[in-house]
Amino acid sequence: MSNARERDRDKDRDRDVLTELGKIVGPTFVSSVDTDLDAYGGLGPAVVAWPASGTEIARLLQVCTDNNYAVGVSGAKTRSVHWGADDSRTRVALDTGRLFDILELDESSLVVHAQAGIKIDQLQQALHRHGLTLGSFSRDIYRSTLGGLLSDPPLIAYSPQAGRFADICVGVSVATPTGAVFQTRVAPRKATGPDLSRLYLGNRGALGVIFAAVLKVSRLPEAEFAAGCVFSSMESALQATRRIFATGIRPARLQVLNGPQAGLELETLGFPHSAFTSNSSGVFLTALSGPESLVQAQRRLVEEEVAAGNAIQLPQEHVDRWWQRERTQTGGMRPPVGIRIRYSQIASLNELLSRRDLRMRAEQFGLHGAILWLGATTETDDFERVLNSLEGVELTSEQANLPPLAEALRKELDPKSVLLSRQWLRRSDGSRA
Repeated sequence: MSNARERDRDKDRDRDVLTELGKIVGPTFVSSVDTDLDAYGGLGPAVVAWPASGTEIARLLQVCTDNNYAVGVSGAKTRSVHWGADDSRTRVALDTGRLFDILELDESSLVVHAQAGIKIDQLQQALHRHGLTLGSFSRDIYRSTLGGLLSDPPLIAYSPQAGRFADICVGVSVATPTGAVFQTRVAPRKATGPDLSRLYLGNRGALGVIFAAVLKVSRLPEAEFAAGCVFSSMESALQATRRIFATGIRPARLQVLNGPQAGLELETLGFPHSAFTSNSSGVFLTALSGPESLVQAQRRLVEEEVAAGNAIQLPQEHVDRWWQRERTQTGGMRPPVGIRIRYSQIASLNELLSRRDLRMRAEQFGLHGAILWLGATTETDDFERVLNSLEGVELTSEQANLPPLAEALRKELDPKSVLLSRQWLRRSDGSRA
């Protein structure tokens, strides 16, 4: 009998909370209908709400804190999120779909202020109409929302030319579970103290909900040039990229593929079979962009490195097709497992790089190294054994390593762990996984 009374009380409370949330965001923007709830997969919410401002988000979070509800923030729903299945609290889906406006575009200072629910594709299209761009990022991130990329960035949100996507963010607006709303100031760091926006970038939504951000933009490039060649080995191709970065060149795109991966990605573009018939070869593909004079100077340096490495140049028409596809389509062919490699490790990884039973794609190049994505060429390959045999390399992970300060702030900003996050999974006993 007592269990029945508790269930009735919970139902009454849920109805009261639903009514209260409706008063905050509007009755048409809150729902407990199954067809709406099913869109949020593993979250399993009892309620979904679509706020339209930072103030509404803060008030919604405050209500959930008062009632010990858990909140999962969802944008474009493009990435799988571990919501913490052992958390038994009632859950609310906070959908940022109504936060899709560009608030301000300053073409003189080259910054844009946009709400977090806007998709990157929509933001890029709007910027292109003004001759501007966020940068030469992979189209794999274009379906994501701005808030999703800033709070939970995938490894592919990176460009050799622009760096990490989070690096172009100069200020954020955040709502916290305590009901606070604040903006980090867009000003020189030494004039304002520490850059507090860094606390919220990449923390998987653990400290607050980003509802708007200010981003640096750049002008569309005057010129572009794509180049491609085949080195005798993956090691030779990777060593060439090391030398290219040492000269100061920062390409818009840079990839190195071994034979099996090149065959998978390039055969439909008409590339000659010599590019991928040798399993151990390294197919080098890059795109340069910027002012005409800079692109031409970088082109000469790249061609010198290609000649020094005795690489065979690929037909320009096929390389141009690759670059056109990179600009207009998502990748979708990246091998499943990535390892971080430093240029200093390349020689010691020669045995791995020369394997014929693996697909390899190196990208996310930086000054010190890159990420090498690996996959088996057939389902029968002992891929796990290969991974376990690697020494001195780090498997990539989408899990962020937050500093102790972040954990202390978590206790202050979200004392009841209302915000569900991949970084902070709360167990039923209240401890963090």
